[in-house]
Amino acid sequence: MAENSDFIGLLIRIFNLFSGIIYIITAILLFAQINLNTQNTLLFISIILIFIGILRFINGSLNTNLQKYLRISRIIAGIIILALAVSAVARGSIESTAIILLAIAVLINSIQKSLIGVFEKHYPVWFRAISILGGTITIVLSLLVIFGTSWDVFILIILFAIVFLLNGVSRLINAISNPIEKKGRKVSAR
Repeated sequence: MAENSDFIGLLIRIFNLFSGIIYIITAILLFAQINLNTQNTLLFISIILIFIGILRFINGSLNTNLQKYLRISRIIAGIIILALAVSAVARGSIESTAIILLAIAVLINSIQKSLIGVFEKHYPVWFRAISILGGTITIVLSLLVIFGTSWDVFILIILFAIVFLLNGVSRLINAISNPIEKKGRKVSAR
């Protein structure tokens, strides 16, 4: 049983490392293509969020170290993020609708991140603080995108890029540090 738990922990760390790199590359690409076609940029964000939704679902399904309600909430969040991202692709011709759908998907992902910091008391305080801070900042940025749809698309894309950058750094910290429970049992997050 311990070997299975160790394997799952390693698998979760690899997912976190891989998704952290994807988040950061996404942020860099978004900063690089700010002046490009908005439809292509929204399609790119949608594809990344589809990937994130799948990862969130897999993480909730496999991460037996999390409390049951957090596992269930991750599975549900993954499904919702996936559905919103696919809907944004389907509604790609309606730019403002796609932006709102994508921002809601990022908002759900950010809330999920904050839940770790609030409810998973066995993680070190520094890790919980990073989860809460990163989640809160990305929640605020997501809400700015949702309520700022009349803003210039350039500003909205910068907000999306910042959100992806913060999420990527947080995931990399998680994958590299592998927070440890106070009881000594290894735990993986996100």
